[in-house]
Amino acid sequence: MRLSQALVPVVLVAASLTFGTPAAMAGAPVKVTKPLALVYTHYGTDYDLWTMNADGSGQVALPKSSKVATETNSADVEWAPHFSLDGQYLAFESRRSGRSDIGVYVQPTAGGAVTALADAAGLHEAPSGWYTDSQGQHVVFSRQQFTGSAAYDAWEQRVGASTATQLTHLPNDVSWAQVDGGRILYSYSPDGGDHHLYSSPLNMLPVTDLGTQLTTGGDDANPSVDPVSGDIAFRRSVNGLSTLWKLHANADRSWSGDSTAIVTQLPSPAGAKVVCNPAYSPEGKRLAYAVSMDGSTGGYDVWSEALDAAGNWSSPRRLTTSGSQEGMPTWRS
Repeated sequence: MRLSQALVPVVLVAASLTFGTPAAMAGAPVKVTKPLALVYTHYGTDYDLWTMNADGSGQVALPKSSKVATETNSADVEWAPHFSLDGQYLAFESRRSGRSDIGVYVQPTAGGAVTALADAAGLHEAPSGWYTDSQGQHVVFSRQQFTGSAAYDAWEQRVGASTATQLTHLPNDVSWAQVDGGRILYSYSPDGGDHHLYSSPLNMLPVTDLGTQLTTGGDDANPSVDPVSGDIAFRRSVNGLSTLWKLHANADRSWSGDSTAIVTQLPSPAGAKVVCNPAYSPEGKRLAYAVSMDGSTGGYDVWSEALDAAGNWSSPRRLTTSGSQEGMPTWRS
């Protein structure tokens, strides 16, 4: 597991949501026809998927027969889940039987076989999102540049395809890539130190030149794009303290460079040392994230907050209290 992903995943499930292609959905309303619920990974003696209601109640382990495969108590542990925009597929990171590397796997959420992406030949992979085009659903993921490397590049693979396509080819580390409406958003370390957010057009692949720098002022990672407004929530670390920030998109969902961008800090739980892995809900009205009050790797919980009618975020609300690790939230459509 990458150090930048050293949290257990949480999956936030929203049933019956309406989406289109990235171009069609930009700024479009998203219809939620059923109450939001949560599925998350609880780390006790193993990485297992659990479920709970959106308010944190009803926390129970999912059985193996669940429509979202959990392989509870299996040696093949899974983490870092990401749902496709239409909710039909789940991508996750796993070390499974017969392979020594940690790779990306995909499974239909209605049940079915788990399939691996194109063999990475010993290179570590980690999923970071999905996008839709006329050809179907594509998984976006990071892949080590070479065995033992601390640097990664962004790749993608369409469900059903046998090969992956490289999205970036840059000298240093690319992480947490997102594809949004013909552009790629990624966290990049230009000098091997702090990461910043960058955006590049996807008109020629792989991206070999840095695009527009969007942020500065700290180590910026874990970006999540609001599907409606285009705003970017991200984690910023300064002097050992990690907090949540938001880069405000323009009216047309475009992003300005760091000299002109409006960047504001989002509410965080009082006294928290680390707040990270933000995830917007599909309709852009909720934000979930992981919190460690003492900064240790063994004590993360899932928190959330919501927008009110006036556009203000509510006070952060803690959803898990197990004392184990719960984090890396993602929403299911």
